[in-house]
Amino acid sequence: MIKYLNLFRVKHWVKNFFIFIPLFFSSKFFEQENLKITFYSFLAFSLVTSFVYIINDILDIEYDKIHSEKKKRPIASGLISISTSLILGLISLIIGLASFYVLSVDALILASIYLLLNILYSVKLKHFPIVDFMIISIGFVIRVFIGGEVNSIELTNLIIIMVFLLSLFLAV
Repeated sequence: MIKYLNLFRVKHWVKNFFIFIPLFFSSKFFEQENLKITFYSFLAFSLVTSFVYIINDILDIEYDKIHSEKKKRPIASGLISISTSLILGLISLIIGLASFYVLSVDALILASIYLLLNILYSVKLKHFPIVDFMIISIGFVIRVFIGGEVNSIELTNLIIIMVFLLSLFLAV
């Protein structure tokens, strides 16, 4: 069971709590329906991000096998085959995107943009240092936009800029 949690990188789902930021700073935070929608969005986005992690691990398998820590990942270590990982990742992606379709088509579009951007990141863009940091930061901003979208909360320019700068700082 642990190997599947590691494959999906569940410990990295904490980043997806950024989806709660718009709700936290609004007057709707203690409304049960909003919390429920935000939590479902958190889960849906976490499933999408897990697919991205799996794709990244498949693409980086040869590098990960010789890395002191990454060689312990389920794909690099051989605990889970590439084909099984890909099937599980696709199931995760379909469930995540279908959930967004039910929750909000605009959130689905945002999640799809995140997906495309991060696949491009995994394939090529991570090799360009400044682009690398920018994509990571944009990913956090997309999370905040999703949180605003599913709760019909208009984001201020200040919150967008602050999230971008905070995540840029953390990425660097």
